Amino acid sequence: MQEQTAPWAHGHGRPLISASSPASTLRSRRFQADRLLFLDEMSVPSPVLSDREVVPEAGTGENDTDDVQPLPVLPKAVVVSGLEHASLPAQRALCLALAERRLIFEEEMASANSCLNEEGTWNLPDDFIMIYVCKADGHDRPALLGALLDKFAMSTDVVISPAVRHAYAAYRGTPSSTPLASPFATPHSLPTPSDVTSSGPLRSPPSRFFALPSMSTSKPISPPVPPAELALLRASSARTVMHPFLSAYLRNLFYAARQHPLLDGTLLTRRTHRDADALVRAFRVIAGDSVGADLLRAGFAGGLPGEASEHASTTSLSTREPAEWEKGVTGIDWARRGDGASDREAICGNGATDEPMPVNLPFRMPASEDEVDPDDKTSMLGDTNEVAVWDVSEVDVARVFPRIVSHHLRVRGGPDEEILGSINWPAVEHLPDGGPNPRLDGSVYERKTVKEVLVQILGDV
Repeated sequence: MQEQTAPWAHGHGRPLISASSPASTLRSRRFQADRLLFLDEMSVPSPVLSDREVVPEAGTGENDTDDVQPLPVLPKAVVVSGLEHASLPAQRALCLALAERRLIFEEEMASANSCLNEEGTWNLPDDFIMIYVCKADGHDRPALLGALLDKFAMSTDVVISPAVRHAYAAYRGTPSSTPLASPFATPHSLPTPSDVTSSGPLRSPPSRFFALPSMSTSKPISPPVPPAELALLRASSARTVMHPFLSAYLRNLFYAARQHPLLDGTLLTRRTHRDADALVRAFRVIAGDSVGADLLRAGFAGGLPGEASEHASTTSLSTREPAEWEKGVTGIDWARRGDGASDREAICGNGATDEPMPVNLPFRMPASEDEVDPDDKTSMLGDTNEVAVWDVSEVDVARVFPRIVSHHLRVRGGPDEEILGSINWPAVEHLPDGGPNPRLDGSVYERKTVKEVLVQILGDV
């Protein structure tokens, strides 16, 4: 996924150095690069300012301190929308900034914004993430540049409930008596049908601005995953192993999606395959087939069931022989509490690839501190000598694959767009022997969705 709403381009000059931004970097003078014409497409928004001011150098006059202003700080996460409406030069500039992991302000951009009195370069944070929100289309990919779309690793569907739509309309201050003012063209959105029949001229709704609560007065928002656990999850993802058979299974899924006659898979690149490999490992640790995590939780609760309790210990996360693990977990599906066959039918047959899934953090501490000894707690947080090694399952690959490739695929408009479609549908219609015209036979081509084709691929491969 996916990096700011402001455009970027390359240039030369002196950089802005922010003491409060650890990602700041110096950039020496260099030759002028090709500038991208994006200034007329996107305007520079007001940057997020730091609360620390720049200390003037020794020997500067008092008049110089009057012009000193706080410097912008790059965020670690950005949510954008409307990229499909940007021009190709603007999309190329954003793609170049994401590829080089640098943000460069030009002289023209600095002069247009009072907060940027000089040009400079910033490195993007290491854990920077960009989320692109667009309208869902079950048949086509987002209308973005191919190289820019390739920067977004995965996608998911977000369903907006009618209550959220009403709350958003009320927040914008849209009068219910103006039927054309509502941004949602749905039966559940404002206004009601009775408002449409109201008489009187339509007027533009007044602009209302609501002051957002400041960060100083509001309570600090705790992250869903604490930073300490996030570091442990990243370390566990690096220790996740994918069997060569599962690697071949993932390659076969990509090959089937790329060569499917109903799909246009030209944007399934090597980067997409690399992202799939990394996301499958991450999914295994967070919400995957949690064999080891369930055994650990059972051990904390008071012992493991069956014969597995004789071999598992709460003081060690080291891996054991496969035969020992299989004694207590044979025939158990830890992801859906069923057998493997029924789980595959639930994924491939019912098409439940977008169902919400529980997040099982393998390193979650017990509810009570008295349940685990200090030595147990140290080993659970990760010992350098005894570490946990996770194994990716076929279920993990099948669940993650549709989320990675769905926004890279497009359903073809008809049989004439297939690779060999020109045989039956040539550019010049030629009907030998007075045969029937396949385009005028009255049949209507039913275009499947990307999700339906992916479900079929998961069932066949």
